[in-house]
Amino acid sequence: GTRTSGWKQVSEPFRRTGVSHLLAISGLHLCLFAGSVLYVLRMVREPTRAHGVVLVLLVLLYLLVAQWRPPILRAACMLGWCAFGWTVTRRVSSLSLLSCAAFFILLVQPGNLFLPGFQLSMLVVAMIIIGNRTSKKSTPRIPRMQRNGFMRRCGSVFTSTLFVSWIAWLTATPIVLFHFGIISPYGILLSVLLLPPITVLLLAGFLRAAIGPFASWIDSFLRLLIEEITGVVLNTVVWVDGLWWSSIQIHGWPLWATFLWLICLVLWTRFRLRDLYWEFRQRWTRRRHLKSS
Repeated sequence: GTRTSGWKQVSEPFRRTGVSHLLAISGLHLCLFAGSVLYVLRMVREPTRAHGVVLVLLVLLYLLVAQWRPPILRAACMLGWCAFGWTVTRRVSSLSLLSCAAFFILLVQPGNLFLPGFQLSMLVVAMIIIGNRTSKKSTPRIPRMQRNGFMRRCGSVFTSTLFVSWIAWLTATPIVLFHFGIISPYGILLSVLLLPPITVLLLAGFLRAAIGPFASWIDSFLRLLIEEITGVVLNTVVWVDGLWWSSIQIHGWPLWATFLWLICLVLWTRFRLRDLYWEFRQRWTRRRHLKSS
């Protein structure tokens, strides 16, 4: 939550290019932090109930160092309830977790309903959940032998991340237009490209805070790593911000257009998006088979 004199110079290009969610302390950072730690634990041993307890501790640790804003509280509530279900071996619903998080946040502070951060956090996550559910219903399982291969796995991760970024951009755009009057066409792809370095920056920062005071050479290495990656991220965002059509100003975006956009998006995602996604997968698979043959 610290705001220095140079904060505005750094944040403005992120806001104009539509990737301010990567810069702000949000639920995405909490999920990346907790998910990375759990991934390491799963490499050591099979998932157990103890992993749920570890997830709760990670959430509490993150809340001690981050400012309590609606996106952080939303992610903390969802991860906390998910960890509780993991501990007691009970399945949980993603939409139910999101609804509980919204209920508790509004119960404590009803005014959050009118904040852009609350609206973006809740609606974007809800649409991502709905979009993933509908797309997976019509996507058949790929045999394990066909999923082998490093490049194929990387391609699958990139496609899935791009799909999520697309849904998030479509959901966030009308809300951002209403509150800030700006649309960022390059935000979809730029969010995907910057996600790996942002993840490394986040983890390197936590490692430096935890291990750096006890090992000077590790602290020096992590500091150099953070500086280099930060320079790449900042230069990339500034370069994209200088391109044509990187941000479009639209003043006076009406509230009814925001509601109409979101209603059409819900209907499209619920009943049509899965068909388009499956058709794209079929065409992509046929093209790869033709190239290989």
